[in-house]
Amino acid sequence: MIKIATSSAKGIIPGPDKPCYVAGNYSIPQSSRLNPDIECVEGPQAFPPIPDLKYQGTTYSSIDYHQSDKSWVPVPFALQNLSPSKNLPKDTALDKLSIYMTLYGSMIVGLRSIGPRAPKGAISQMKALIEFLSLNVAVVQQDIPRVKTQLASVLSKCPNCSVKDKYDVIMFASSTGIDPEKFFLELEGSGCNSRAKCADLQKAESNRIKSKNSAVLSTFLLSSGAPSCRFNFDHSKYFFVFMIPILALVV
Repeated sequence: MIKIATSSAKGIIPGPDKPCYVAGNYSIPQSSRLNPDIECVEGPQAFPPIPDLKYQGTTYSSIDYHQSDKSWVPVPFALQNLSPSKNLPKDTALDKLSIYMTLYGSMIVGLRSIGPRAPKGAISQMKALIEFLSLNVAVVQQDIPRVKTQLASVLSKCPNCSVKDKYDVIMFASSTGIDPEKFFLELEGSGCNSRAKCADLQKAESNRIKSKNSAVLSTFLLSSGAPSCRFNFDHSKYFFVFMIPILALVV
């Protein structure tokens, strides 16, 4: 008899014939599902020693927010990259979302199995992404009560999400016909209590970033003094030669 795992009071303890993505021997919560259909393949490892995973033709590395760009926040990444096209048939869209959730769920199991070697915050970030995928399922199914429940859950478990990120998630869910204003009111501490207010805050944030970049540029130009110290030429003649590439970074 193949021994994949045994149960204990502390959870599931991986056995000698554990799935390939269970890279450690730490116990896993009883609610975890050890999916035997997950393949381990060669490819980018988001969280070594856990290998890249493959399920029904899709690899984890191809949908991994962590590998794609270090600046990505999980929920906005999922909104932009993992939401099925509205042109897809309903069953196809649901199949895609199921595959994504299975891969992320299996990676969470793998991370739990390596205990303290798992990067801090990685599991909670993935769980938030799965919450969004569950919201996406409800949107595809036009299950309004579940859309409302899942939206509230996503907004409360959205690590590193900005006001704009939450605004975008609310507007995504509102495509089902739910009233978004209620959820704007519940964006605690954001000061964003209506669609108009959210738009104003987004504009203010954009202006703040531009002002900050301009200030950094001014400080750099004043502190460097490179042209006047190292070369003897007329600043006004060459001002735009130096400024244009620098200003391009700001814009």
